[in-house]
Amino acid sequence: MFIYVIKHAFVIKCWCICTVCSFMSSPFLLKFLLFDKAQARKAALDKVPEQLIISEVRKMVEEMQALNKKLEETEAAIEDYFKPIDNQAEMIMKAQLNGEEKRMREMMATMQRQALLEKAEAEKLATSQNAKADQHVVEPECSDKKSAGMG
Repeated sequence: MFIYVIKHAFVIKCWCICTVCSFMSSPFLLKFLLFDKAQARKAALDKVPEQLIISEVRKMVEEMQALNKKLEETEAAIEDYFKPIDNQAEMIMKAQLNGEEKRMREMMATMQRQALLEKAEAEKLATSQNAKADQHVVEPECSDKKSAGMG
């Protein structure tokens, strides 16, 4: 019975030590578990703003793409609306250019005729001056012959 009491005392002592150890380690384990859970929550919260930012950026990109598409559609509609007007303006400009080219050709022809007329007049004037100069040269010779014949 003595052995039984010793065994029983040993068991109680071990049980007490285990209980004390478990109580002592309980706050440590509790703190560790709570800290681990807090870290996990913090990491999740850190990911949430990133995910929110990424989702907001995606929304903005989608909105910008939609706006760009609408802008392209509007530009196409405007081009379709003004296409007949552009064609008419192009035809008018071509007609004006053709008219200006025709006037320039006529003006060049007129200037060439005028230049030919002036050249012809200058030649006539030059020939008439040469004829007068020849007459003046011939007349003194004739008058010299007359004076030589008289004397």
